[in-house]
Amino acid sequence: MASRTPWRGLLAGAALVQITTATALALVKFNEGRDQIFVTGTMTIGYDSNIFSNNTNESDVVTSTTLALEYVRRAGMISVNGNVGWNLGSFAENGPENFSNPSMGLELVKNTGRTTGSFTLGASRQSQADPNIGQRTDSWNYNAGLNWKYPVIERYSLAGSFGYGLLDYIDNTAA
Repeated sequence: MASRTPWRGLLAGAALVQITTATALALVKFNEGRDQIFVTGTMTIGYDSNIFSNNTNESDVVTSTTLALEYVRRAGMISVNGNVGWNLGSFAENGPENFSNPSMGLELVKNTGRTTGSFTLGASRQSQADPNIGQRTDSWNYNAGLNWKYPVIERYSLAGSFGYGLLDYIDNTAA
């Protein structure tokens, strides 16, 4: 009888993980498959053992919900990929640390012709524990990029990329 007890605990833990992680997916294609909209939604409940990344080791249960929408268009010379998303987090005992983080991105891609490449833009808000200062920080992360490829002859190509990123803290008093 005693040997069954660990299996019951493992099964109960597996059932709890299944209950606390929920995912919803949707895909819509139209315009003869050239346009696609993809929707993703998730909800998770987890335990964070050190929400501030410092020596106080303050822990809490966090419920996180994510909703994302992606649009893809594969028609014409330039393809378009666009996305928007939202990540919401709620702490059980540390309400002031709750977060609401939007994100967005755009990518223009040229896959045909002699010169190919892509141009990307993105922005996202982040709320996370910063181990350098031992506090939770809020910041915006901005990025832009340009990637290109030009075939010189059949075997050789010139390729390159340029990128820019900026991490902008909302409240700089802790740093």
